[in-house]
Amino acid sequence: MIIAAILAVALFQARAQSTTATDESLWHLHDDFVSSTNRADQVRLLSEISQTKPSSPQDLSDLFDLFARYPQNSTRAAAVASVSRLGPDDYDFAPMLRDYLAQPDSKTQFFAILAELRLRDPKALPLIEKLAAQKFSVKSAENTPFPGQQDDWWTQYEALNALAEWEGDAAFKLVKKQALSAPDVARILAAHFWPKALPLLVDWARSDRQNRKDAAHQGLSADVSLSDLRLTRATMLALALDPKQPDDVRHYLAIKAGLCSDDAQVAALVQKRQNAKDAQTKLYLLGAIYASRNPRAIPLLEEDLKTNPDPEARRGALIELKELMPPADYRPLALWSSQNDADPALRDFAQNSIAVSSAATAAPPQNPAPAR
Repeated sequence: MIIAAILAVALFQARAQSTTATDESLWHLHDDFVSSTNRADQVRLLSEISQTKPSSPQDLSDLFDLFARYPQNSTRAAAVASVSRLGPDDYDFAPMLRDYLAQPDSKTQFFAILAELRLRDPKALPLIEKLAAQKFSVKSAENTPFPGQQDDWWTQYEALNALAEWEGDAAFKLVKKQALSAPDVARILAAHFWPKALPLLVDWARSDRQNRKDAAHQGLSADVSLSDLRLTRATMLALALDPKQPDDVRHYLAIKAGLCSDDAQVAALVQKRQNAKDAQTKLYLLGAIYASRNPRAIPLLEEDLKTNPDPEARRGALIELKELMPPADYRPLALWSSQNDADPALRDFAQNSIAVSSAATAAPPQNPAPAR
């Protein structure tokens, strides 16, 4: 999802970079970026913009101009990262942002929603609620080739996401309702209300209605905080091991149970897999063990690499082993695969993996900058 990518980059920039404003004002940075034709300068200017907090209505207008005029993720992310530096003390921006929310253009509304989530202007909340409560014109942003409809869809999605973060449980009912019209909205349910949403998503997965099944798939596959996953780990694992549950439920909850497992819990998962008789149950437990990123998964991945009849599963095992093992331990396994795997494409993949690993190991370390 493009909007999710923009927000993820912007959040990373806002957290990773200094909160100290640069010496240049945003309007100056904006004008330099707009007039620049040098890519390196543009990258530098976007970095400075992302680190600079808006301090005037003109700054906010310039940030919106960047967001609306340039659809590239990097430009929009820089504008969003700058806006994300606003806080409740910056109330002077409230009238301007309310005016943005009242505009008919969805990009203008979207930008204002992101800023209002930092400002938390009580007078803006009814405007965001009105946007969030509208009927979705299409089931998904991917259901239309028209950019205008896509912008409308994403703006309404972000309005719902903002309400969930801003109002908490008070927004649950509306988000739940809208998820049945636009299944992707169930990802908001999962991200903000996981302990409360889990039984609902499982119930929807068992439904005969396609819209509920689709919403369940989106919610169960969504990213959820580890703290929320830990609160529901026992329930998730029980559902993952229940053969009466739909495949979606078992697959995604096994992965989530593995993600939040500590070392002792991973050891217990390994033991459960050894004791399990049902092939499907063993498979879901294997998924949980792999998802844990725990070294206890390595022997099972090695077994998969050498014995699994599915070449995609063997390829996946090779990729995960590379991430989990030191290069010196990984190289013999990749070499074995490059020489013995039945799939020529996978043999080539393994050989390339060895070459990339060797090149990275052989590369000389970067000289540190001299002390001043």
